[in-house]
Order: sequence, then structure tokens, then C-alpha cells
Amino acid sequence: MLRVLAECSPTTLSKEQWATLAGLKPTSGTFGKYVSALFACEYVSRQDRGYTSTRAGSERIGRDGLRRFTAPEWLRRWEDAIGRAPARVLREIVTAHPDGVTREELATNCGLSPSSGTFNSYCALLLRKQLAEVRDRRMCIGSILFAYGAPTAAPTTAGE
Repeated sequence: MLRVLAECSPTTLSKEQWATLAGLKPTSGTFGKYVSALFACEYVSRQDRGYTSTRAGSERIGRDGLRRFTAPEWLRRWEDAIGRAPARVLREIVTAHPDGVTREELATNCGLSPSSGTFNSYCALLLRKQLAEVRDRRMCIGSILFAYGAPTAAPTTAGE
């Protein structure tokens, strides 16, 4: 879990984002236990918008253990973390950048019904994790995806 924050530093992650990239649920006891331990060691700090690795945390991992991302790698990391189907919806939003896409267009592009529970759950997941946001009634890329430059849609989706 510390590696996730250290690799993302100086980007601040919400609890939901941190847990997702660590492969845990933010409400799980395991996540809470690890967070408490990392705070006790002063390896992480809480900022207004979320969590970040402290200098001590990054040093604990070591420079050789840290990976820096390109914009396509950062997008791929998120796609892998959220799963193939929600990643397909995210990729359509990225493809529509900078204009965004209506929910109806997005659903159609993904082969889903805009009123289906499946589509609505994928959109809710992307919004909750701040990977997407709604602007002028259009689904747009969430600001977290710009941490390493403007994301662009690569030719493949997660899991392929």
C-alpha cells in the first residue's frame, strides 16, 4: 500500500483511489489496519484532498523501488485496477476528450442501454473514484487521470 502512494507521489489520492490501486476495498478492515500502521510510522500524510506518501514513506520504498508513469501507463494502471468492463466505459470517455460524451452516446458506444443497471453501476464507479466527472451533462475525464499528462486512448483495453 505504501508503494502505491510513493509511486503516485506527489499526486494526492482519495481513500477510494488509494484502496482501488492497492487492490483493496476502502471499507475493509485490512485497508484500515494498513492505513493505521502507515500513519503510526509517519509514512503517509492526510492532505485536504486525500493521502500522499511522506518523504520517510518514499525513502522506505527506495528510489529503485519507485516507478514513474507516463500518461498511457497511468491510464492503463487505472483500467487494470477497475476491471475490464468499467475500463471500456472509461476508455470511451477518454476517446471523447476534450468534449466529453453524453450518457446516451457513451452507453451506445459501449453496447449498453443507458438505463441499464450495469451501465449505471459502471458510471457510478467511475464518478466515485473520480476517474470521470460530469460537466455540462457530459461525462468527461476526471482530473486524477491528468496527473502524468493528458490521457489518450490506447488501442487495447484492460484484460486484453
